[in-house]
Amino acid sequence: MIHSQAITAFQRSCQEYFVCYAAAVNGLEEAAGRFAKCSPDKSKFLIVGTGHPDDGIWHASMNIGRLLESSVRGGNFSDMIAKAFLIAIYSHWDEHYRELVANEVGVSKGSVLCDLMGDVRHIRNCIVHAKSIVRSEHNKIIILKWQLSPGPLRITEHMFRDFIDQVNMMQVRIKPPTVEM
Repeated sequence: MIHSQAITAFQRSCQEYFVCYAAAVNGLEEAAGRFAKCSPDKSKFLIVGTGHPDDGIWHASMNIGRLLESSVRGGNFSDMIAKAFLIAIYSHWDEHYRELVANEVGVSKGSVLCDLMGDVRHIRNCIVHAKSIVRSEHNKIIILKWQLSPGPLRITEHMFRDFIDQVNMMQVRIKPPTVEM
């Protein structure tokens, strides 16, 4: 395929996810710095609510020490965001953009193949179905540039950036129709 408006639109969508990811990761560090200054006692809890604190409309609470630890660059929060975005990106590809590519070339959605998104499917399955524990998924990866091994999966900022760079250069192929005799 020489040019695909659908692939270009998908790439732009992924770039928006990356901008949001980068802003969120940077914002986490800034917020953690503000929280650390407000309460030197790391055993206290941060409460997130709506309206004035005296109204008692609380939605969530978290230990400040855990919040600070999770907010550092490469901490749990950036990993959680990257995993959520990766799952969303794969869903958008599989449920929307893959069909748009198929419509552009006049084939069925199942005829549109992309090794990169196939690799992401394996990572998505690891996150969703195996609680982010890599079992054998690393053996199924074809072109995703991540170095994975069995054990807990953590998606770093570097990994997410490399993935977006690969999306920016992604290619698809069209599976030829099978001929029945």
